[in-house]
Parts: sequence; C-alpha cells; structure tokens
Amino acid sequence: MSRPAVVFDHVSKMYSLSHQKTENLKDRLTRMLKGGKAPVQTQAESEDFYALRDVSFEIQPGESVGIIGPNGSGKSTSLKILAGVTKPSSGRFELNGRLGALIEVGAGFHVEMTGRENVYMNGSILGMSKKEIDRKFDSIVDFSEIEQFIDTPVKHYSSGMYVRLGFAVAIHNEPEVMLVDEVLAVGDLGFQKKCFKKMEDLKKDGRTFILVSHSMGQIQEMCKRAIMLKNGVLVADDKAADVSGRYIELMSEQVVDPTDEGESNTANLDIIDVNLVGVDGSPLAHVPVEAHLMVRIDYEAKEPVDGARVVINVLRMGSAVYRINSGIQGVPLAPLSGKGHILCTLPNLFLFPNAYGFDVLIWDAKQSSILARKIIRESFTIMRPEELATLGCGCPSEPAERSFIYGHARWEHVPDGAHSPAAMQIAQ
Repeated sequence: MSRPAVVFDHVSKMYSLSHQKTENLKDRLTRMLKGGKAPVQTQAESEDFYALRDVSFEIQPGESVGIIGPNGSGKSTSLKILAGVTKPSSGRFELNGRLGALIEVGAGFHVEMTGRENVYMNGSILGMSKKEIDRKFDSIVDFSEIEQFIDTPVKHYSSGMYVRLGFAVAIHNEPEVMLVDEVLAVGDLGFQKKCFKKMEDLKKDGRTFILVSHSMGQIQEMCKRAIMLKNGVLVADDKAADVSGRYIELMSEQVVDPTDEGESNTANLDIIDVNLVGVDGSPLAHVPVEAHLMVRIDYEAKEPVDGARVVINVLRMGSAVYRINSGIQGVPLAPLSGKGHILCTLPNLFLFPNAYGFDVLIWDAKQSSILARKIIRESFTIMRPEELATLGCGCPSEPAERSFIYGHARWEHVPDGAHSPAAMQIAQ
C-alpha cells in the first residue's frame, strides 16, 4: 500500500500575541511640549492564539481535496505548514512527493531581481536543477505570457504578473502534490481559465491536488472531497458537495445589517429570516440543478401593514442575478400582521452550480420607502450533478463563475441549400 501524499497528525499552530501599547510620535511630541516625563515601560501582556488546534487528516495520492472555512479558520496556515513556510507548534505532518505551491502573491520572489532571475531562484527552491530550469525556461515564460517583462525587476510587476510567473514556475515543477490558495483570484479571467485547465490535466495524471477557496462552485468543480475548518478546528471532512452544504449553512448565519447599506427600516416590521425550503417547509442548504426554488420569508409586524410589496433578489458574488417584485406582477398580499411568513415559488432559473444568497425587501404600497430588508450573503448552493461532465463552454476545467445562468434553447443544423423548418414556420 502506497504512503499517503499528505498527513496531518494532531497538528497545532500557536502564535503569541503581544498587547503592549507603545508611544507613537504624536503622543511623544504632545508629552514633550507639556514637559511631561517619559512613560513608564510596562511589561507586555501576551495571549496565546491558535491558528490550528489538533487537526488530523490524510490525503491519498491522486485525491483532489478542497479546504474551506470562514476567514481566520486556519486554511492558509495549513497550506503554509505543508509548503514548509512555517512549522507546527505541535503534532506531526508529512508531505510525500514533489511539491508545487502557489499560496501567496510573490512568495519565493525577490523584488530587486528580474523575472528571469526569479524563475531560476524560485525553481531551485522548489527543487529543480539549473539544467531542468534551462530546459523548461521558454515554456515557463510562454505560459506566464509576460515575455516582454521577463528581464524587468519584479518590483515593477502587478499582482497579476506575480501570479502568472509564480504559477508558471510551480506548474512546471511537475508536482506530485499541488497546493493552491486563492491567489488566482487576482489574475484575469483568461489566465484563470488556462490555470484551471492545467490543474485539470494534473488531476487526470493522478497528481494530488489541494485547493483553498471561498467559492463553493470552484470547490465542487475541482474537488471530490472537502475539509472544513472553523476557528482552527476541523469540523467536517466528507464529499465536497456535502461539506459545501455545511459551509453554506454556516455562512448563511452571517447576515448584513440593512442599516449598514444606508436603507431605512421601520420599528413596526422586521424580516426575521429568509430560507429556501422544501415541500415540507424545512430549510434547504443545497438543491439540484434545474430545481424550482421556494423562498420562505418569516416576518413580524407590530402593526398591520397594508399593500406591502415584496422584492426578492437572488445574489451571486454581491450581484443580483434574478429579481422578482410582487407589486410589478400585480400580486396583492393580505395585510401583514403579527408573526407570519410569505412563500414565493421561483421558476427554474437554470442557475450554474454555485453558492447564492438573497436580498429581500418589503416596501410600502407606493414602493417609496423600505419597511424591512434582510441580506444573506450565501444561503444555498446549486449542486452539480455527478453525471455532468462539462460546464460553460464545454471545458471541464472552466470554473462556474464564468456565468451565472446557463440557457436552454432550440438547436438545429441547416446544410447549405436546405430550408430551416423553424424559419419556414415563422415565415408562414
């Protein structure tokens, strides 16, 4: 039996945080003008902070695994331990196989050196010999698409150029284990697509692939398995679809306060919760592609509200991809009084597999002021069918973010000289 590609055995990473207040220049000048004495230096108080706490898992050769979790959960710390950037405070980790890592913009680069010099330095750090780098150099530069700037010091590079060159070097290391953090987010869409295609090729070759991302569509697209961390603790390790659902449930609790958006609210009406629900009324965290969506809006009205209009925005990455307005539809709602709920069944939206949220507003009868509003960044996930082999333009590696909606249309092929039955029908 082959050795695991990655082993985390009760790994913890602790940092000591100092809380000593130091005197800044403004404080010092003010004190000197007032003839004050220098402050007495007090001993700094420190606090132990665990970025990771007793985390254990194994990844087998050829597995594709996503690491997800809220900000500050320990995702990037895990990759930095694997990449050798930092060491665990306790526990044991193993990485068996040649490593390719892209975990931070500019990691492994020296800003005063040119792109060419950094290719050789970064390649040697990753374990490539000079002869190997010589042989692969033209291919690295070609993949990065920055040939014009290869002899320019990288301190003049944009963040996107850093990522291009860093990924090109890492991928040409022919890694057996590939670690990728969310640094690809700074690259343009064309280069991202190229990177995902290359990573898909690595997966097909049986390489081990570990991805950190906040995009559940990306995790489901690229990974079969996912590990979720929260506050440095491993809380889930299962199929990517199942763990993505748990992540959405966790993130749906993070609701934006409508007052932060500059919207007005009344003390008489409050939206308590917004959920996607099944036929039995129970909340759903993930639904299949092409499913009808039933939205339940729970409210509490301290005084009756007549003629309310309800607007539901389906959100993706902060943008509304679908909007429905009960007032524009001419749907009268009974007066809102006490506690109750509103149900709205949306048609098949043909949404791409990804994470979506809601922005729900209740307006007055004239739609001149907002009575209540609730925004949930990520409320549910459209799941990718197991049998669906391709997305977008038919490229298996194309991330779901390329579009929000996929269309259904009527297709036909009309050879030269033939007549289109559809066109003839329209003409008649």
